[in-house]
Amino acid sequence: MDQDVNTARWSIKTFLSPGIEEILQQIWKPENNFQFPVTVSCKKNLRFQFSWLSKFTWLAYSLKFDGAFCKFCVPFANNEAGTYSQPLGALVKKPFHTDNYLNIKKNPSLSIENQLDSCHAKQVIENRKNIIPIIEAIFLCGQQNLSIRGHRDSGKIEVENSEPRENDGNFRNILKYRALGDANLKKFLESPGRIKYISPTSQNAIINACNSVLLSKIVNRVNKAKCFTVLLDETADIAGIEQVSICARYVNRETCTLHEDFLQFVPTADLTGKGLATLILDNLKHFGIETQYLRGQGFDGAAAMSGIVGKLWNFFIFPKRKAVLSLAIEQSENVLSKRSLKRSCETRWIERYHSINDFLELFESVVEALDIISEWNDTSDTSHKTQSLRSSILQSEFIIVLHVTSKVFGFGLPLSK
Repeated sequence: MDQDVNTARWSIKTFLSPGIEEILQQIWKPENNFQFPVTVSCKKNLRFQFSWLSKFTWLAYSLKFDGAFCKFCVPFANNEAGTYSQPLGALVKKPFHTDNYLNIKKNPSLSIENQLDSCHAKQVIENRKNIIPIIEAIFLCGQQNLSIRGHRDSGKIEVENSEPRENDGNFRNILKYRALGDANLKKFLESPGRIKYISPTSQNAIINACNSVLLSKIVNRVNKAKCFTVLLDETADIAGIEQVSICARYVNRETCTLHEDFLQFVPTADLTGKGLATLILDNLKHFGIETQYLRGQGFDGAAAMSGIVGKLWNFFIFPKRKAVLSLAIEQSENVLSKRSLKRSCETRWIERYHSINDFLELFESVVEALDIISEWNDTSDTSHKTQSLRSSILQSEFIIVLHVTSKVFGFGLPLSK
């Protein structure tokens, strides 16, 4: 109630003239020793209590009417209020006497608090009844993979107007179609007022709530399986932000069937191996999945590894640099069967194996060639790029992953062939 009073005071200072503000702030307040008149009710002498004015800061006492009023409701309230336009009475249009308090003690349902709770409960039931078809329309669009919004997705829905000037989307048209056979929904959509739960903001809120419920159910099934594989893929959205899709592959213990369920899209700016590992673990824990049950990982071709190998292939494609690498290969003390680096193919897995395997065989020659090129005194950024590539491939993490990747691709080579 104090918060409501503060809000009312702010509204008064903001929107009212100085004269009305002064009147409201200078409402008569009795002295501490003021003797309130006695009201005889049910053979009891009752008095207004001065402590009520301190306890309820919105309360004011009227000596003329010997009763209490809400000092903010009196100047602003109409004759009716509430969802069902209930007539206003005590505290607004007539005083609240001490005998009213006695009646409330005998019948608690008459109290303002209980009456407000009752109206609030009715409003909650009404709101739930109105929002159910709206939620179901969102469900239908999601289940049928239908886009929700159209060219224009705002404004009042006119149920009888079946031909809008512009396409207003599947969601609004589903509601219009359903309202043709649902009198309550039709009345709600066409009634005055702005709160209809059909705005893009409300749609997103419903979608987010659905997301939370579905994610919770999937997480529970994954944790019950006690063994799962995480699957990742990455693509850029229309805004150019890299989005990583995280999925889980597991066996549903209740149905004994294999499932692959999408968990979430997660934006990221770090697509390195370390960055993706951190993203996986952090988000799985955020979803509530128990990571000790993680038994496998699936990616779309080891993009982080093939990226650095692809950069080196592009680097040595120029004749001058390629000649340095060829000379380093010829002068190598090792017996090498490969004479050049191979490009990693995006679609043929056998080519990916050869790309990694050839790079691993020529690794020492590649490092030697980079050492020579890094000493060139040219005006371009070749030296800086060479040093960056050399530093990257000499990291222990890269070397270990290079060997592991070659071994894993080797297992799949017969199948790729």
